Amino acid sequence: MPGADAKRALLEAIAYGVDPKVTPRDQLQALDMLNRLDQEEPRRPDFYEELSQMTPQQLERDVDAWSDYEPEEIAALVSGTSTRQPRLAAAIHAEVERRMRESTEGES
Repeated sequence: MPGADAKRALLEAIAYGVDPKVTPRDQLQALDMLNRLDQEEPRRPDFYEELSQMTPQQLERDVDAWSDYEPEEIAALVSGTSTRQPRLAAAIHAEVERRMRESTEGES
């Protein structure tokens, strides 16, 4: 469901972004909508779960595949938009987002 990923990205930008035009009310509404979205759609496996489910051969194949990547492709993996390795991109993106949220929570 590609629309759900775009919706999630927009809601996360509103909820966690720093745009001065976004009001606290907008952020709270976005958080509420993200919460409802999480209840509607299945959760993606987190990064460590994804890695733990890989066989040594799959992991070696994926690591070898990374050596072919251009910087733009690595950026697509981190942003979750890679078409070359969509499941791995989703897992990496989720972990990056989680760590970003955790690091900003500590600053508040």
